[in-house]
Amino acid sequence: MTADWKHYGKDAVDLERAPDYESLPSMEAADLYQPGDELTAAVNVAVKLGMPLLVTGKPGCGKTQLAWHVAYKFGKHDPLVFDAKTTSTAQDLFYRYDALRHFQAASVRRAEAVAAVAAGESSVSATPSEEEQRRETMRYIELQALGIASLLASDDPAARAYLPAKYQKVDFRRSVVLIDEIDKAPRDLPNDILREIETMSFTIRETGEKLPPRGISPRYRPIVILTSNSEKSLPDAFLRRCVFFHIPRPKQEDLRKIVTLRLTGGQKAGFPTELVDDAVRLFDKIRTEAKLHKEPSTAELLQWVRALGASGKTPSEVKEGDPEALRITYFVMGTEEADADRIKKTVTQVD
Repeated sequence: MTADWKHYGKDAVDLERAPDYESLPSMEAADLYQPGDELTAAVNVAVKLGMPLLVTGKPGCGKTQLAWHVAYKFGKHDPLVFDAKTTSTAQDLFYRYDALRHFQAASVRRAEAVAAVAAGESSVSATPSEEEQRRETMRYIELQALGIASLLASDDPAARAYLPAKYQKVDFRRSVVLIDEIDKAPRDLPNDILREIETMSFTIRETGEKLPPRGISPRYRPIVILTSNSEKSLPDAFLRRCVFFHIPRPKQEDLRKIVTLRLTGGQKAGFPTELVDDAVRLFDKIRTEAKLHKEPSTAELLQWVRALGASGKTPSEVKEGDPEALRITYFVMGTEEADADRIKKTVTQVD
């Protein structure tokens, strides 16, 4: 077992130094993504036709990471991300209006004005002009992923004034937009955004402004990638307007490439390259024979191999029933109590 494996408990080593944390996708990891020929072709079709790409597959199969990889290839800019929720509306993809904060601020200003008049410090102010009201309302408008992407896709200088401060000096460009887990959103949402995604324009209802002011430049049309775990069906009208691709369960040879690139020959060392075949074979045995509550994904394979590498354990020790190695396997791949026994029975069987 390696010296820096335990950071918690009575056997903790170097408790003050937490290990590096790696979870969310990043540009550093994006270059290591392996999309495969068919998925690459699906991306090319979506880009050529200017249509959204809907990617389905089991959790952990690499749907979200695809958006980071595409963004990396199209200019190394982080994708603009919208995480769908059960309460999401079509408007939320483009902007959010903080009506409560706006109302509170207006109430404070009215109270201050009344107090000033009562104290004889000022007279009753004139009603704000429409332009003043518009500017005031825009202070409480926060653009979201599709809204920002649409404005960045316009080569109209007037569009820049609407962008958040961090994008004010950014060149107009083609962005990648990730709408993650759209199947979590209300069923009407996909249909509600059909026109907006086709035109890449939207209207701020609170001010009546249509953005971008002069539309987008075709060469900067955003690349929209939507992911779904297929927890519920999506409307047919929406599906007809998407390029579709389902990421299948990866084969052993694909898993070997991923592990070798990501954890041995790539950015994270610690797991011996010569043990990759053993790890992949054992993982495939678990996912196909153990009948776990949830089939482990590629993401869990990578986590499991990282944990084995950090602890100094090997796939052979897992098969031999080493308690520490088995616990690591269960902690990463199990999702219910019975999975521990299922994993142990499966890996310790004589092949």
